[in-house]
Amino acid sequence: MQPSKDFVNAMDTVLIYNDPYGVVLIIGAWNYPIQLSLLPLVGAIAAGNCAVIKPSEVAPASADLIARLIPNYLDQVMFMFIAWDGLQL
Repeated sequence: MQPSKDFVNAMDTVLIYNDPYGVVLIIGAWNYPIQLSLLPLVGAIAAGNCAVIKPSEVAPASADLIARLIPNYLDQVMFMFIAWDGLQL
Protein backbone atom coordinates (compact mmCIF):
# COMPACT_ATOMS: atom_id res chain seq x y z
CA MET A 1 0.00 0.00 0.00
CA GLN A 2 1.42 3.34 -1.04
CA PRO A 3 0.76 6.48 1.01
CA SER A 4 -1.30 9.17 -0.64
CA LYS A 5 0.45 12.05 -2.38
CA ASP A 6 -0.68 15.60 -1.96
CA PHE A 7 0.71 19.01 -2.86
CA VAL A 8 3.55 18.86 -0.34
CA ASN A 9 5.08 15.61 -1.60
CA ALA A 10 3.81 15.47 -5.19
CA MET A 11 7.30 15.25 -6.73
CA ASP A 12 8.73 12.90 -4.07
CA THR A 13 8.74 9.17 -3.73
CA VAL A 14 6.81 8.24 -0.61
CA LEU A 15 7.77 4.95 1.06
CA ILE A 16 6.85 3.26 4.31
CA TYR A 17 9.48 1.03 5.93
CA ASN A 18 8.21 -1.52 8.41
CA ASP A 19 11.45 -2.19 10.27
CA PRO A 20 11.69 -2.55 14.04
CA TYR A 21 14.10 -0.23 15.80
CA GLY A 22 15.64 -2.75 18.17
CA VAL A 23 15.37 -3.25 21.91
CA VAL A 24 13.14 -1.18 24.20
CA LEU A 25 13.93 -0.65 27.89
CA ILE A 26 10.75 -0.09 29.92
CA ILE A 27 11.31 1.25 33.42
CA GLY A 28 8.10 1.22 35.46
CA ALA A 29 7.16 3.89 37.97
CA TRP A 30 5.87 3.35 41.49
CA ASN A 31 2.60 5.30 41.22
CA TYR A 32 0.94 3.32 38.37
CA PRO A 33 3.19 0.25 38.14
CA ILE A 34 0.99 -1.97 35.94
CA GLN A 35 -0.10 0.73 33.53
CA LEU A 36 3.30 2.38 33.16
CA SER A 37 4.98 -0.98 32.58
CA LEU A 38 2.54 -2.71 30.24
CA LEU A 39 1.32 0.13 28.02
CA PRO A 40 4.80 0.84 26.60
CA LEU A 41 5.15 -2.93 26.16
CA VAL A 42 2.08 -2.94 23.90
CA GLY A 43 3.71 -0.30 21.70
CA ALA A 44 6.96 -2.25 21.59
CA ILE A 45 5.14 -5.42 20.56
CA ALA A 46 3.16 -3.55 17.90
CA ALA A 47 6.36 -2.12 16.45
CA GLY A 48 8.06 -5.53 16.39
CA ASN A 49 10.71 -4.70 18.97
CA CYS A 50 12.22 -6.74 21.77
CA ALA A 51 11.66 -5.37 25.27
CA VAL A 52 13.33 -5.44 28.68
CA ILE A 53 10.87 -4.67 31.50
CA LYS A 54 12.17 -3.33 34.80
CA PRO A 55 9.40 -2.48 37.29
CA SER A 56 9.75 -0.22 40.28
CA GLU A 57 11.29 -1.67 43.41
CA VAL A 58 8.85 0.40 45.49
CA ALA A 59 5.87 -1.70 44.28
CA PRO A 60 6.98 -5.32 44.86
CA ALA A 61 3.50 -6.89 44.61
CA SER A 62 3.00 -5.47 41.12
CA ALA A 63 6.50 -6.53 40.12
CA ASP A 64 5.76 -10.08 41.27
CA LEU A 65 2.53 -10.10 39.26
CA ILE A 66 4.30 -8.91 36.12
CA ALA A 67 7.10 -11.43 36.72
CA ARG A 68 4.54 -14.25 36.81
CA LEU A 69 2.50 -13.08 33.82
CA ILE A 70 5.19 -12.12 31.29
CA PRO A 71 6.67 -15.65 30.86
CA ASN A 72 3.18 -17.17 30.58
CA TYR A 73 2.06 -15.04 27.65
CA LEU A 74 5.17 -13.69 25.91
CA ASP A 75 8.31 -15.23 24.45
CA GLN A 76 11.07 -15.15 27.06
CA VAL A 77 13.76 -14.56 24.44
CA MET A 78 12.06 -11.48 23.00
CA PHE A 79 10.62 -10.02 26.22
CA MET A 80 12.73 -10.12 29.37
CA PHE A 81 11.79 -9.18 32.92
CA ILE A 82 14.49 -7.80 35.25
CA ALA A 83 13.81 -7.90 39.00
CA TRP A 84 14.58 -4.91 41.21
CA ASP A 85 17.54 -6.61 42.85
CA GLY A 86 19.21 -7.08 39.48
CA LEU A 87 18.49 -10.80 39.19
CA GLN A 88 16.87 -12.09 36.04
CA LEU A 89 13.62 -13.99 36.61
